[in-house]
Amino acid sequence: MKVVLLIRRTKPYYEQGIISIDHLVPDKAKVLAAIDAWPFKIPYLQFRKELDRIAAITRNGFDEIIPWQDSEAVARLERGTWLVPVDEDDWLAPHFISAVRNYITEPGRKYLTWDVYRKKADGGRLKNTFVESCGYGLELPYSHWQDVTNHMRIKSVSPIPSILAVRNETVASLGVMMYRPGTDLVETLKKAMMLMPSDMPKEFKRQYDLYQNLLAEAVE
Repeated sequence: MKVVLLIRRTKPYYEQGIISIDHLVPDKAKVLAAIDAWPFKIPYLQFRKELDRIAAITRNGFDEIIPWQDSEAVARLERGTWLVPVDEDDWLAPHFISAVRNYITEPGRKYLTWDVYRKKADGGRLKNTFVESCGYGLELPYSHWQDVTNHMRIKSVSPIPSILAVRNETVASLGVMMYRPGTDLVETLKKAMMLMPSDMPKEFKRQYDLYQNLLAEAVE
C-alpha cells in the first residue's frame, strides 16, 4: 500500500512570499498585526521556512509528498492509498513509516491514529485531549475534504501505542498570534530554550537540537 504525506499549507504562503491565511484564521487583521510586530532577527517567513526544513529531515520513506494543501493532487491518488496530513512544522519520528506500515495492512481499517507529544511555544508540555493535527492517517477515498484538513473531525481509533510525532508549537504559530494577543514573544521563545524535556522520546533529539539552534539565532 502507498503512504503519501500531505503538508497542510498554501502555495502562495511560500512561493509568492505572502501570508495567505484568508481561510485559516477567523481574525486575519489580528494575526497580520502580530506578524508586523515580529520582534526577531530572522524574518517571519524565513523563520517558518527554517521550521519546515527542520521538520523535513525525517520525511523519508513516503511514496510521495504533496507539498501543498492540494485537493486535486489528492484526488488523483489511487484508491487504497494512505494519506498522512501534517503541518509544515510537525516532527515525525525517524521510524514513522515502518511503524505505520505495520498497521495499515489490517483489513477494514479506514483511519489510523498514533500518540503525539505536544510541546507548547514556551517549551512546556500540553497533554492531548483529542487527535492531534499530526496524529492520524486515512485511507482513500475519504468522505469529506475536511477529514484531511481538520483533525478535530477525527476520532481516536485504537492508536499506535507509541509517540510517532511531535506537535511543536512555536512563537510563529498562527494560533499563538491569534488567541494570545500581547504575548511577549521574545520571553516566550527564551523559555523554550532549555534542555530537551526528559519525557520527549530521544528519537526526536536531532530535530530538537536544530530547533534550539534556530531559536538562538533568532534572538542573538
